Amino acid sequence: MGIATFAFGLGGPIATFGGLLHMLVHSLAKSAIFFTVGHASQMHRTQDIGQNPGLFKGNPLVGWGLMFRCHGDCGNAAVRHIHQRVS
Repeated sequence: MGIATFAFGLGGPIATFGGLLHMLVHSLAKSAIFFTVGHASQMHRTQDIGQNPGLFKGNPLVGWGLMFRCHGDCGNAAVRHIHQRVS
């Protein structure tokens, strides 16, 4: 969220738009990650990560979605580009 704070500190319409866009994308990506992790824990009926083996084998869509969302939340631009092409 430091990027959004920096953008608002710069001022101007483009910086404000960039800060708001960053906040929107960050909130959507973060909620998608929490939703996917909750779905995976319900699928395996436990929250213990040691007892959740084979997320990609159990439901590949959830596994790949979680991987792309986590990489996208970290700011990996290449994964975001691939994810936009896939979906």
